[in-house]
Amino acid sequence: MKKENKGLIWLTGYSSAGKTTIANEIKKSLDRDGHKVIFLDGDDLRVILGTIGEYKKNERIDLAKIYFRLADHLVSQNYIVIISAIAMFDSIAEWVKDNIFNSFQVLINVPAEIRFSRDQESKNIFKNGIMNDEIYDLPKKPDLIVENYNIEINEVANKIISFFFENTDQTKPSIRSKYWNEVYASNRSPGFPSDFAKHTIEKITSNETLLEIGCGNGRDSVYFASKAVKVIGIDISEESINYCSTSFRNENLEFYNGSLSQFFDRNKTITLDVIYSRFVFHAMTLKEELQTIDKAHILLKKGGKFFIECRSIKDQLSLKGEHISETERIFGHYRRFVIAEELIQRLQDHDFEILDFVEDNGLAVHVTEDPVVIRITAVKK
Repeated sequence: MKKENKGLIWLTGYSSAGKTTIANEIKKSLDRDGHKVIFLDGDDLRVILGTIGEYKKNERIDLAKIYFRLADHLVSQNYIVIISAIAMFDSIAEWVKDNIFNSFQVLINVPAEIRFSRDQESKNIFKNGIMNDEIYDLPKKPDLIVENYNIEINEVANKIISFFFENTDQTKPSIRSKYWNEVYASNRSPGFPSDFAKHTIEKITSNETLLEIGCGNGRDSVYFASKAVKVIGIDISEESINYCSTSFRNENLEFYNGSLSQFFDRNKTITLDVIYSRFVFHAMTLKEELQTIDKAHILLKKGGKFFIECRSIKDQLSLKGEHISETERIFGHYRRFVIAEELIQRLQDHDFEILDFVEDNGLAVHVTEDPVVIRITAVKK
């Protein structure tokens, strides 16, 4: 099944930078490739809304708010929205970034003298040589800056299109780690362990070495360490590891940033008694899952245990969001719902024996959510 992207490409820049021309070229290319695309032009929107004429800065800001609320609604309907509008106001940029999914502000940069020359040949809005640049806030952190002079329009358009797709493919590790950094910037440890951690502690002994894949806010790693288990917590989120490293001090506890494969590359001689993974397997691509199982088998000692809890394909959440494959969804962020029989087979193919397995709800209740999860205890033969 084809993966559908959605989001906002906001082309901004001073008057006569070529925003509309570039936007038309982008739309033509995306239309040709079969994407759902809508192009909103600032000049056209002013006509539609009946706001042609001169207006003050605060009125321009109010008008921009209308533009981007409309854009937000269209993105929510699974469109790629291209909008060419100056709207260079700090408050607008902040609102767009905070509220519109996959929004990217692209600054079209053209020297003033070239823009002035272009204006004389087209709109002729720079009356008496006044360009009015000073009424706008030059973007502090645009997502992309492109030069639109001495270059072909299709090259500019292709650069923007490539940037958009590279940064909206949520199967990419870089995009997913960015998402989790944002999550863990505010999601701190609740101070108590998960039910799965309490289930697991009954099956391991003190002084064993446990590695947690995807330690997040550290709640379970800290719990295991408090039970005299030697714990290594790893996570692809730098924000997560920075928080855990500075918040939790315990001689039985250490943290590393990265995936299990990256940890293995730096620690090939280490031997583990236990590997623990809660709500991480369904956040991995299948390729990453296979790499994780492979490295887990190498790192575990003979008889070492692998504890896994993840969302099942039978979970109702799998019915929501954008379907990009039989098991992959985009609903807020990337998930790959797990088919239990297939995961068990992959573990067995890597010489793991399944000690116990359950697939049910009632195991990972969180507030009002009660997902169907898979729990597996596997042992290295």
